[in-house]
Amino acid sequence: YAGVFALQDLIRRYHYTDGQIQRAVPGDVLAFGGQSALLALLMAFAWSVSASLVFWWLMVPLVVSALWMHHSIRSSGQEAKAGLGVAEHLAEHWANARWVVLSQLVWIGASQLIPFQLATYAQPQDVAAYHAANALMNALNVFRLTLGNYLPGRSARVFAQGGAQALRRYLRQVS
Repeated sequence: YAGVFALQDLIRRYHYTDGQIQRAVPGDVLAFGGQSALLALLMAFAWSVSASLVFWWLMVPLVVSALWMHHSIRSSGQEAKAGLGVAEHLAEHWANARWVVLSQLVWIGASQLIPFQLATYAQPQDVAAYHAANALMNALNVFRLTLGNYLPGRSARVFAQGGAQALRRYLRQVS
């Protein structure tokens, strides 16, 4: 599952890197909408499945999305652009996304330590409340990561093309 998820995300980020998020959205809808539909079916019919079987089923929409988006890229007929090589693209991507990666490492690290600290100094209901709050934050984290992946790169392009005034207009529009 993790390998297929990474493959689908890699193909999806091809469009993000190219500044064409609108071309990634249909693949995202197919992948994550398909996963949501499958989970809804599992719940609606109350099928008895194991955790590993759920991951196999959740992988199917990701495979379909990756194949469809890859075919879409290949059949677009766009010529390869001359410009940055692979190493330069990776360095640029790291420079733009470094803060997201580091914030995730801090978040994941802290969220693993806090329950042990709470269990030592607090009551069991405090640990349970922490886990409930953490689950809610993970749900909100989807929106943070979605914005974090796209907005910094797009904002940099808008600023480079039109200056501070264009960036203000763009941020007002996005808000």
